Amino acid sequence: MHPELATNQKAWDIVAPKFRGVCALPTWGPFDVCKDRDLLGDISGQTVLEVGCGSGHSLTYLIRNGVKKAYGLDFSATQLAFAAELNREAIEAARIQLIHSPMEHAIDIQPVDLIVSVYAMGWTRDPQSLFRKLWSYLRPGGRLIWSWGHPLFDKVQYENERFVLYKSYFDETPYFSPSWGGSNGVYIQNRTIASWFRYQTEVGFLVHDLLEPKPLSTADAPDEPIRYYSAAKAEHVPGTFIFVCEKPVARRF
Repeated sequence: MHPELATNQKAWDIVAPKFRGVCALPTWGPFDVCKDRDLLGDISGQTVLEVGCGSGHSLTYLIRNGVKKAYGLDFSATQLAFAAELNREAIEAARIQLIHSPMEHAIDIQPVDLIVSVYAMGWTRDPQSLFRKLWSYLRPGGRLIWSWGHPLFDKVQYENERFVLYKSYFDETPYFSPSWGGSNGVYIQNRTIASWFRYQTEVGFLVHDLLEPKPLSTADAPDEPIRYYSAAKAEHVPGTFIFVCEKPVARRF
């Protein structure tokens, strides 16, 4: 395993309890973004892979909405233990299968109708490999819908009573964040929207929509604008982006 990936895996095993139930369907990120929009549509009878299933709350939502079978993929053993506890009955009924693996590594599953991911895929250390894998898991005509933190949100902070861009939007340099969430640190890399678009389209995905949703609720957000996820910042800068993609029945190139 790549050293940076191994470091992030160890960190998530430590911080997982802090994120239990956070950013799970039907929301697609902080501030309840897109909770009022049905991006999935009718998923009854479908097979679904969730990349970065975390504590399993999105898996529960999928099963309750009629999914025939859901695969939950995560590289954190702690997260998967939470997911197994929450979805015990569905796992025993073979409607949910949990898979302990980094998202960049190949897994053995039957082709699925839908792949979803809520605030997980941005952790990848190898996006090109990741999207090639996701392409191979989807049946022709299948969909990929995923969200991640907007790259502008990370580069804006509050200074002298206003929000300023303190770092170039185009800077995609990975960096190490020590003591992140109480862990021994993680490697983070924020890529531009254009980079994410290119990673997907290079393997053949069609991008049907790109959303930069406004917050639906900031009631639980900190009032102090200097805080990272402050209510004021959320009203000024998009905090989340969501890609809605399709694997076409016939590849165009």
